[in-house]
Amino acid sequence: MFVLCWGLLPFLLYLGFVGAVWRCWRREKGSGQSDVLEEPLVSVVVPFRNEEKHLPALVAALREQSHPDSLLEFLLVDDGSSDGGPAFLRRELADDARFVLLSSPARGKKQALRHAFDRCKGSLVLTTDADCVPAPGWVAAVATAFTAQEADFLFGLVRMRPGGGLFGAFESADYMALQLSGAGAALLGMPVFCSAASMAFRRSAYFELRDRVGGQAWASGDDVFLLHAFKSAHKRIVFVKDAAAVVETPVGGSLPAYLRQRMRWGGKARAYKDGASLGLAGVVFLSNLWLLALVAGALLGACSPWWPVLAFGIKAVVDGLLLREGFRFLDADYPTGRHVLFSLFHPFLLLLSALGGLLSTPKWK
Repeated sequence: MFVLCWGLLPFLLYLGFVGAVWRCWRREKGSGQSDVLEEPLVSVVVPFRNEEKHLPALVAALREQSHPDSLLEFLLVDDGSSDGGPAFLRRELADDARFVLLSSPARGKKQALRHAFDRCKGSLVLTTDADCVPAPGWVAAVATAFTAQEADFLFGLVRMRPGGGLFGAFESADYMALQLSGAGAALLGMPVFCSAASMAFRRSAYFELRDRVGGQAWASGDDVFLLHAFKSAHKRIVFVKDAAAVVETPVGGSLPAYLRQRMRWGGKARAYKDGASLGLAGVVFLSNLWLLALVAGALLGACSPWWPVLAFGIKAVVDGLLLREGFRFLDADYPTGRHVLFSLFHPFLLLLSALGGLLSTPKWK
């Protein structure tokens, strides 16, 4: 009986959270494009280290942005690259006045970002990663939401681009679940996390708060710790539900890469001070641990085999409803059979990456 009961409350809380996110996502009409009286000057900041193979696609995508050229600057900051990326940028961007190539005086992504933020001119600062490809309307959609909703902090949806076989499809679905959870939490009025691959903030608010941003000893978490600082200061935080604002990032493509990334993300939770973030992380961890305990209990004869079958089935249905909404928003398919397969081994990987994150020190590059 203990096997059945100890994790039931976290499991029910998990189902309630996912259900609330699903309802909120369906109810949210989306930002969309609208007329604004004044378009802001936007500074787009991209830190990079040894990203030579990704920089051509990034630069091409930035050049395609529909926001007016006179109200747009791109700051690409090199964090000690040892490949040909900086040389490529110097050649490629020599005649484009919108681009500024910087070199960070200190190592680390957070230091590179801080160096670039000090040099931004825009009232709105927008960030992405060097291996990402933003949609052509990305800047314009975020800038519209910034002005129309008088936001202080904004973030959009990031998707893993298709590819990488079956495991790549699993990574994409897992990442979609994370993104939808972060978006739904913000729509519910309790933002807990976001991705620096599509993150924006009011420059004046950043300088007001930057000395209050936690997690400075951690290589990872520049996005979430900044979000928490804006949240603790009661700034207006907005999720931009607009297909034009979607940013694509590549899949890791392998189990070791997946685990390293998830361990890096999970490890920084040790420095969180936001109660909602800690509570949600605990609920997700304990509910998945309970599922595995049910499996062990069934194998050892401590409970009926139907208990893990029922629990896994309920979770798969609830998760599937939310994931279908996310993929439908992107006009992408999410096959039921694939979802069932992913649902079976996801708790095992989540537990492994969570424990690894607690025992390791995250590094950027």
